[in-house]
Amino acid sequence: MKAKQIKMTKARCAGCEDNFYNGNNSLGVKECWLFKTANIIERKRVPIWQRPPWPHPSEMLPNCYREKGYAIMNGDPLDYETQRPKQPKESEIQK
Repeated sequence: MKAKQIKMTKARCAGCEDNFYNGNNSLGVKECWLFKTANIIERKRVPIWQRPPWPHPSEMLPNCYREKGYAIMNGDPLDYETQRPKQPKESEIQK
């Protein structure tokens, strides 16, 4: 079953550094160059000054979203089951 695609709108660009280009400028630029190809995905906004663990919930954000003071990550950066490197077996360790 295919997941339902969430429609990308300029309202979803609010807070993004590149929202300046969605008509919010005096330069006459009407649309951000990333808008047409943007997709809404689950991402986590983590303040750059905060140490792990990051308890913030994931949000549905554009895949091109950028915000000052935050690291925007796909998935859960502390999902140890999928992110952690596999430990070598005792027999594989060189002594």
